[in-house]
Amino acid sequence: MREPTESRDGLSRLRDSATARLRDQRGSALAAVLVLVVLLTVAGVAMVNSTFTEISVAYNAGDASAAQYAAEAGLSRAMYELGQNAGWTGITASTWSPSPPPG
Repeated sequence: MREPTESRDGLSRLRDSATARLRDQRGSALAAVLVLVVLLTVAGVAMVNSTFTEISVAYNAGDASAAQYAAEAGLSRAMYELGQNAGWTGITASTWSPSPPPG
């Protein structure tokens, strides 16, 4: 009849050791959650930074296109004005020909 008492003692020792192990691990879940929060925060900051960079690149591309069109329009206008000027002795698109000048 000693067996049930021994098994209860064994169970109680097992329970005590499991409880002691849980006490030793107290706070480990908090540490794991904090590490996860830090990793997610870093990933979020990286995504926001990437988004702002993409927006900046898009604005710069738009500005470059606008500058290109403005330059082409300026050249076109200058060539028109020079073509209309009777005193201009240079070459414009309206006076240029692919054949060499005679003489």
